[in-house]
Amino acid sequence: MKKLVIWYNPNKRMYYYRYVNDIFNKYYVGYINQYNHVVILIIDVYIELIRKVPYRNKVIKRFISFLHRLEK
Repeated sequence: MKKLVIWYNPNKRMYYYRYVNDIFNKYYVGYINQYNHVVILIIDVYIELIRKVPYRNKVIKRFISFLHRLEK
């Protein structure tokens, strides 16, 4: 399962994120790695959310929803 892990780097005072395949639940909120970066937030991400929809499909869906609104 893919997870979006948001880290905080206290040395540079900045946030960053990484997508990880976390099968063994290695990361948890409060986890500190070897570089002293802290895990702030973990979000489960499904493949459907990562996969990009072709632009043509987006246009078709918007056009169909526009037509449905016109009917009402």
